[in-house]
Amino acid sequence: GTFHIMAIFLLLGVGVDDVFVFNNHFDAALQMHPGYKEDRWARLSWTWKHSALAMGVTSLTTSVSFFLSGTSSFPGISSFGIFAGCLCVVMYLSMLFFWPAVVAFNEAIFKQKPFLFGLFNKAEAEEAAAEETPKPILVRFFEDSFSYFILKFRIGILLAFVAVSIFMFVKLGGMVAAKEEPALLPDSHPIMQYKEVMSEKMARGGGQFNTKVDLVFGFDHEPLD
Repeated sequence: GTFHIMAIFLLLGVGVDDVFVFNNHFDAALQMHPGYKEDRWARLSWTWKHSALAMGVTSLTTSVSFFLSGTSSFPGISSFGIFAGCLCVVMYLSMLFFWPAVVAFNEAIFKQKPFLFGLFNKAEAEEAAAEETPKPILVRFFEDSFSYFILKFRIGILLAFVAVSIFMFVKLGGMVAAKEEPALLPDSHPIMQYKEVMSEKMARGGGQFNTKVDLVFGFDHEPLD
């Protein structure tokens, strides 16, 4: 039904993430091995090897969560979870077989062709622009300063996170359930005062803010004259 169709659009986000992961690995292959620029098939093999695991972990966690919702006692939620979990599996298989074929076809046929009827070559223009344009400040920060900071203080960062985690677990063990229901607004707020008056002073029916009032009118039993 309509509920199941929503799963298709929901998983489009996961599929787009997988596409970014695969394409980023495909571009990173040239930085790891410059010789892959001429050996296209070795480049694709390296990309598939390193991206398949990353995409597999994300797809596995997503599909397991959907399949677990398939154990619900509500038929609509159960069928939705099973359907969405199957979509995750099919999407991952398509990323392993279909999308690498698309990337390889684009690299072999379209990327090396002149763009816009020979006005300029898109690939060469992108490479030239990347070489001439200086890197933004944020990119330089993460490539230089931030990476150096993480590598130099990696032990201290790990110990700090372990200490924070231990502190949180200790505090979590001392938490107790609230004895009273938390109030949305203080008692002095006009809405809370109105709610109290409506619930205690007025006879109401049909809801919190609907008050039923019966008006009885007519002639008295004695004549007016």
